[in-house]
Amino acid sequence: MTDGRSTPLSHTARFECDALAIRGARALVGEVLTREGWAPLDVERARLVVSELVANAVVHARSPFTLSYSYDGVLRVGVTDDDPHSDPHPKDAEPGRIGGMGLRLVAEISRDWGVDRTATGKTVWSVLEPQHDRQMASSSGA
Repeated sequence: MTDGRSTPLSHTARFECDALAIRGARALVGEVLTREGWAPLDVERARLVVSELVANAVVHARSPFTLSYSYDGVLRVGVTDDDPHSDPHPKDAEPGRIGGMGLRLVAEISRDWGVDRTATGKTVWSVLEPQHDRQMASSSGA
């Protein structure tokens, strides 16, 4: 799927370590993908992935973080925090566990995902492709 864009769209935003940052990051990515014509279900998938990555930074890294994304028909999103010590990995479901399944969702929804470490922090990233025809966006009234 080509969109005729000659250069990829990319953006970086810095957020404070605050639960409200989750909503802000979701909105930022959702607005971009809606403008780019992604189907509503695909926008929601991307918003869910962003929510999970940002929530992990807020809860576990407890530091300001950077959300970066690029879009060239495929969305690449990353959340960079200042905690080099935490070990993000998907967890298995356990009876009675509350939470802890966010990266399992990210792994299921994303085409690919991973963690890149530096001496001072890490970036948890995801790659998403639209699964639904762009026509759905216009036919659903979005």
